[in-house]
Parts: sequence; C-alpha cells; structure tokens
Amino acid sequence: MDLTDEDINRIATAIATTPGIAVRAKKPKRKNFEKRMVYEYTTSAYPNELQWKNVRVGPIKPSKFGNMYAFLRRWADAIVVTKKEVVIIEGKIKPAAGVISQLQLYIEEFPRTPEFNMVKHMPVRGEIVSVFADEIVDRMAHDAGLRTVIYEPSFMQEILESL
Repeated sequence: MDLTDEDINRIATAIATTPGIAVRAKKPKRKNFEKRMVYEYTTSAYPNELQWKNVRVGPIKPSKFGNMYAFLRRWADAIVVTKKEVVIIEGKIKPAAGVISQLQLYIEEFPRTPEFNMVKHMPVRGEIVSVFADEIVDRMAHDAGLRTVIYEPSFMQEILESL
C-alpha cells in the first residue's frame, strides 16, 4: 500500500503533536574518562619516561596545499619512550575488538611519523589499557602481540555512576 501526500501529512502532524513521542533524548554530559584514565595510568606506570598524550601518528603526505594532510593523521592516546622500547597506548573503558586493529595501525604508522624520527629504530609495543576486562579481546590482543592492562583509575566511582 502506497501512502498519499495527505496520509504522510496526517502522520507527520500526529507525531508532531503527540506529547513525548518525538522528544530528543538529553545526552549526558560527556566526561572524557578514557583520556583521564590514560593520563593517570601513564603517570603511574611510566613515571620517569618520556610521554606524549593524544599524539598524531603517520606520515605527512606532500600536497599542493602544504601540510594539510598533517591534520588528517590518526591519534594515539599516548606514546611512551623508555630506554628499551616505544609503547603506544590506547585506552578504553571496556575494550571492543576494534581497538586491536586500531593499535596495530598506530604501530604500523609509527616509524613514518616525522616527529619520532630519532626513535623510529626502537622496538614498538602496543598496550590496551582498560577498566573492564573482556576475555575475547584479551585473547585476540595477546595473539596479535599486544599487551592488555586492567587499570582501576582513582575516579572509578564516577565511571560506574555514569553507566
């Protein structure tokens, strides 16, 4: 059965005038728990190491528009340079399988990141830092050569209250 224009107008009017049927849900104020968690984690786990948070990784592709592509690179949550290795960290409250390929991509792009030319020869390791464990993601990450860390931040109660 096809609807006529009159039918569509009548339905639209009914929806628009029925209380509560088309009310936009209020979005909770976004609290960037993951960034806070990564900051707290790197400060405690790597207190004396060089650290960068919210870091662009990947090459800057030449363009007739200058460095325009520098802004299109990917963002790792943190990069830590120790005496023996580079650690690329991605933080998730509860990790999903996609974080594995995300971190693998950052590791792949790291040697071509011009800001880290001086350490691109070092071994690179990936770490997934999360509040909640996921057995399947943990196993898949381990199989991919990534380390998973369960970390309980100081603001854990805030996270639990937001769920």
